[in-house]
Order: sequence, then structure tokens, then C-alpha cells
Amino acid sequence: MLDDNYNASPGVTTSSSRKYTEDDIPELAALLMGSTTSPDCVLESTRHLRRLLTRERNPPVKEVLSTGVLPYIVDNLTKDVQNLWLVFESEWALTNIAATEHAQDVACAEAIEKLVFLLSNESPNVREQAAWCLGNIAGDSVDLRDQVLHHGAMPPL
Repeated sequence: MLDDNYNASPGVTTSSSRKYTEDDIPELAALLMGSTTSPDCVLESTRHLRRLLTRERNPPVKEVLSTGVLPYIVDNLTKDVQNLWLVFESEWALTNIAATEHAQDVACAEAIEKLVFLLSNESPNVREQAAWCLGNIAGDSVDLRDQVLHHGAMPPL
């Protein structure tokens, strides 16, 4: 289960003192997509991308998507379900992407079914973030709403 400290992961030393910018997006995406990247590095790269996407004004969604990292973020939802921090950070990044005009991109990356599955996760934080992301996707259009419903989002909610 996740604790309330979203900025640190148990057992992981972070480089939280480093301030990442849009210029670092290609490097962070490459680390996240790397086949030899350690699980801790994948988590930290995902976390730093999420932090950039969480900016209130002009989040760099297009810049992140242009790297091709979206399928990797979606894969993180089921890649290591024992690592709830990775799942949570990935959900949060997807929530921020789906809050923009790119909700369809998140749906096309096959995130809906995985997010619906996470609505039944043991962690209340993971469940809540899945619900937020699905809400952003469903709120984009009637078609996306219907896709979310088709995948069974209502019963767990």
C-alpha cells in the first residue's frame, strides 16, 4: 500500500534536488523506454515526467507524446503491479495527459482496460487515480465515455 508521501519511494534514492525541465523530456523518456533501465530508474523517470505534466500552466504534453513514451507509461500500469509507486506515478501522468485534448491518445494506447482493472486495486491511492484518469477520458467525448463504460468502469466505482 502507498503511504501519503508521494515524493519518495521506499528504498529508492532519488535525485529530487535536480530540477527537470522540458529540455530533459527526451532523456527522461529514453530512460523510461530503455530495455536495460533499472526498475528504480524507470520509476524516477516516470515520476519526473509526471511532475512536468502536472504543471498548472502549459504542461508539456505534446513534447512528452512526441517522444513515443505513451505506450511505455501505459505498460507501467501492469508491468510490475507489485510496485504500486510505479503504477501510481504512471496513472497520474496519464491523468494529466487525458485532461488535455489528448484523451483519445491515452485511450488509443489501450489504457482504459488497464485503468478499469486498477479500480479494484488494494491501494486507495491507485484506485482514486485510476478513477480520475477514467473520468478525464470519459469526459472528453461520448465515444470515449462509451468505451469506458463498455470496459466495465461503473461496477467498481
